[in-house]
Amino acid sequence: MIKFLKFNPEDACKILGSVDEVNAARINQISGPAYTAVDDDRILGCGGIRVLGVGEVWALYSEEAKAKKKDLLVHTRYWLDRMMREKSLYRLWSECPEPLPNQNFLKHMDFRKLEAYLRG
Repeated sequence: MIKFLKFNPEDACKILGSVDEVNAARINQISGPAYTAVDDDRILGCGGIRVLGVGEVWALYSEEAKAKKKDLLVHTRYWLDRMMREKSLYRLWSECPEPLPNQNFLKHMDFRKLEAYLRG
C-alpha cells in the first residue's frame, strides 16, 4: 500500500543516487509542502509545491530608457544576480505582455520562455 510521508532531502538523494543534489532537495523541503511516496519501505517518488525561493520580476521603463538600453541591460543583470544571492532565490520569473520589445529585453536578460501546466 502506498503511503505519503513527510519529505526528507535524503529521500531525493536515494532516488538520484547522488548527494550532489542535496541543496536543491533542501530548498524543496523548506519552500513548501513536500511528501515522499513509499510502498513497502521503497521510495517511489518525492514531490511538493515550492512556495518560497521564486521571485516575480517586474519593471517599468520611461521613454528615456530607450537611449540607454545596453547600459540598462548590463546594470539590471548585475542587480538581479545580486538580489538572487542576497534573497537566496533560485529562480526568477516574469509575465511579459506585448509589445515585442518587452519580450526581447527579457530574452537578452537570459530569461527563457516556459510553458506552464496550470491546475485549478
